[in-house]
Amino acid sequence: MNTDDTNRRQWARQAILLVITCVVLAAAMLLIRAYVFTIYSDSQTGERVIVNRIDRNDFSKGDKVVYTENGVPFMGYVSAVPGDTVTLQGNKYQIRQRCVCNGTECDNCRYYLVESGDKEALVNHKRMVGKAYKLW
Repeated sequence: MNTDDTNRRQWARQAILLVITCVVLAAAMLLIRAYVFTIYSDSQTGERVIVNRIDRNDFSKGDKVVYTENGVPFMGYVSAVPGDTVTLQGNKYQIRQRCVCNGTECDNCRYYLVESGDKEALVNHKRMVGKAYKLW
């Protein structure tokens, strides 16, 4: 073998390795964005936040969250958690800590009252995307 063939093979191996590395890194980035962290921007204020999708089960009052409504993401602050009593349109309600589904207690019906601008919404924890943290 001459040195030209050896150089071409080394170059081809390095090119293939570079392409494989780029594909693996792109796939890892997409998986992280889909299941771990996502960046959202609020259409009303223009604020950009990073959302921790892993931390989406237990929220406290004052936590900034992103939730979906009919597939559209919204940002807001948690103003009431399960167990709190809230007044909506002049009526008092208690947000249940647990519900009874099929005769057994479950956590599937856990709701949070979220304030988003001038609107309040009672949001099921399954529609919560995660906690939001301001980027800049």
